[in-house]
Amino acid sequence: MVDCNYFTTNYIPLSGAMKFEKDGTSFHVYMCTEGAFSMEHDGQEHQYKKGDTVLLPAAILSYQFTGNASILEIYIK
Repeated sequence: MVDCNYFTTNYIPLSGAMKFEKDGTSFHVYMCTEGAFSMEHDGQEHQYKKGDTVLLPAAILSYQFTGNASILEIYIK
């Protein structure tokens, strides 16, 4: 969606499960704009719905989203 010198924004149409493997160079912000999803990381599961925003620090390298949702992902390159 947006890719500039300061940040990148991606649209994620989530339907089912999606695993993420990050390199630790940036935090990631996820904004749920429609639907609902769960995030699993390190054996814990958290639930999110439309209107929720999640800030994941760069130290979290691997996680999985499951659900049916429209999500915006924002991070620094």
